[in-house]
Amino acid sequence: MGPLVELLTAQLEFDVSGLDLDAQLPYSELAARAAAPAVTARRDQLVAEARRRGLTVRQLLFHNLTGGQRMIVGTPEQVADDIVEWVDTRASDGFVINIDVQPAGFVEFIDGVVTELQDRGRFRREYAHDTLRDNLGVAGTPPGGATASGESSGSVRDGGRR
Repeated sequence: MGPLVELLTAQLEFDVSGLDLDAQLPYSELAARAAAPAVTARRDQLVAEARRRGLTVRQLLFHNLTGGQRMIVGTPEQVADDIVEWVDTRASDGFVINIDVQPAGFVEFIDGVVTELQDRGRFRREYAHDTLRDNLGVAGTPPGGATASGESSGSVRDGGRR
């Protein structure tokens, strides 16, 4: 746990190595200590998350494994619950999915989490159009005038040059 303790200590600017791992953070001690402006935002985020979720120091260490990026591990139902909570509370408008084993992890995520979200009506099963551009409402000629074959459909001007 050494590297995790060192990381959390640096992020909080507070030595957590002597804390009881199964207790909550000493919030009053943290509040009494000033932090450098560069770490204040991340520190405040970690402390608020730990307090909101009632995390012990040990739970916060593992919650913080990814160096500040949120990591969700659990059954498809648990992961779907967490995603829905973040979207419903407007804590997120999208997610980056990192899978531990390629490509099996993606298949498991799609078959488990995506299917669970679809069953809840929280993730679409079909799209109106066949292409991403059409679904984003930017169908037609891409910027710069290039067509699918790579030919230019017109001139592109840049500072008066052609």
